[in-house]
Amino acid sequence: MSVHVLSDDDAVRDSLDVLLQANDVPAQTYDSPDALMREVVAKPIGCILLDLTRKSENPLELLSRLRARGVSLLVIILVSDLPAPRVKQPDTIMLRKPVEPKDLIEAVRQECSLSPN
Repeated sequence: MSVHVLSDDDAVRDSLDVLLQANDVPAQTYDSPDALMREVVAKPIGCILLDLTRKSENPLELLSRLRARGVSLLVIILVSDLPAPRVKQPDTIMLRKPVEPKDLIEAVRQECSLSPN
């Protein structure tokens, strides 16, 4: 199982990839919503981690598009403007940035059912 990571910021995407891989969490990264959409529609395995910092697309709109295409994977959204540190909706988790690396890894492992090696 893999974590599908979408970020519109190269540095953030690379940092998330390094963090996940360093903690034995398999990850696949994407630089655009369309690239992510193509992959998860074709191979709906794993979970999705979204960090859209430049507002290239509203994460909730992307979530709606994913659900409309039949993608039911759990989605973790990193957001800056969330009143509570962690809000759950069906198949969606929102984490407020900045999130501690250990907390992000714990959330990914727990919510995506990934266990450490």
